[in-house]
Amino acid sequence: MTVSASLPARTVQEVVELAKAQPGQLAFASSGNGGAPHLAGELFKTITATDLLHVPYRGSGPAVVDVVAGRIAIMFDAAPSLLPFITADKLRPLAAASAERHPLLPEVPTFAELGYGGMEISLWYGIATPARTPPSIVQRLNSELNKILDMPDIRRSFAQQGSEAVGGTPEQFERFMREESARWRLVVKQAGIKPE
Repeated sequence: MTVSASLPARTVQEVVELAKAQPGQLAFASSGNGGAPHLAGELFKTITATDLLHVPYRGSGPAVVDVVAGRIAIMFDAAPSLLPFITADKLRPLAAASAERHPLLPEVPTFAELGYGGMEISLWYGIATPARTPPSIVQRLNSELNKILDMPDIRRSFAQQGSEAVGGTPEQFERFMREESARWRLVVKQAGIKPE
């Protein structure tokens, strides 16, 4: 969670107080309807019982420009895309939506540390196969992908981006995807988000 450097709020609690004093007036930008940054903002609204205005953009680039310019107050997005503006003091990071502090911004507390449990969000990528792919092929692909993810160069590349390469079994990934789908389906329903 970052805010425009021009926003007087310097903590998450101050953002919450400002939002509650001005229901529906404080806006958060996202890279578009239904994406991870939009859902993060909706989850934040639910957890903090605030009424924030969602302003969707066509991609993170234009959204960041307006937050940096102070036209929009808040943005939830991945740290690597915001880092240049944070280091230039054009955006102020307030909290990391992860289980642990972000490796690229270790001075920024997590939402959980600040008392906002449930704001743990991870952007993740995975590889899937068609449903009828033979199990032997799935196992071979999984084995080879896990070997790649364990390569020091690959792990280092992910770490430089503030990410972590995580492997596992197809069964673990399927369970994870089901849990994520159920979690975000609830956020989408609570926020009244409709497909476009």
